[in-house]
Amino acid sequence: MFSLMANMRCTKEYYSKLGMDIRWMIRHIGPPTLFLTCSIAKWFSEPLLNYIRTINSTVPKVQNITPAKLCGMDSVSVSIHLKQKWEAIFNLLIKNKKTLFGEVQDYVTRLEYQAPLHPA
Repeated sequence: MFSLMANMRCTKEYYSKLGMDIRWMIRHIGPPTLFLTCSIAKWFSEPLLNYIRTINSTVPKVQNITPAKLCGMDSVSVSIHLKQKWEAIFNLLIKNKKTLFGEVQDYVTRLEYQAPLHPA
């Protein structure tokens, strides 16, 4: 049952397997030498807001909805857009053979979407 649930995101088994993978990496490669946290100002990203307005063009007065409410009403599209941006940045900075950080032996990524508590 563990192996089945370990592939399902947000389960206890998924994070347990991820933890085991990280401990294996530390034991065999050594401690991490780079820890990077990125955040995007999604409410100020015109390409993202235009994309959400286009996808949701059937919503009445979608052009007048505030960026916070717009992102809150379509969190799936926001997540997809941000994941695509992250993958492009990650491929350029980390996976590329001649990166800013040198050769990368292994890595772990975690992408989270956190909705605003009180959209404006």
